[in-house]
Amino acid sequence: MISLHKEDWNNVGGLKPDVFKGWGWEDIDFVDRITKFGIEIVRTREKKYFHLYHEKECNVGDQNYDMCKSTKFSNVGSQKVLAELLERSEERVRELEEKALS
Repeated sequence: MISLHKEDWNNVGGLKPDVFKGWGWEDIDFVDRITKFGIEIVRTREKKYFHLYHEKECNVGDQNYDMCKSTKFSNVGSQKVLAELLERSEERVRELEEKALS
């Protein structure tokens, strides 16, 4: 997941998913162009940022097949963690509502 200013997005040329065949190449190209443009990439571990799940198609024979499967498996784990966080936050909302009503 990448977040950047619109001006930087425009200067770098945005994502180009239609140019590449197979999984992941548009991301690799995008990050390569960002770094060549001199934009610093910072990785965050803040829990308020998360990847919005979307289905990944990993095609046997693609050069990035192993990387695609690895990412796909890690997202399944992330979905489990996200579901647990959501369940806990729903419980907390109910607790606060009960407290407000009493």
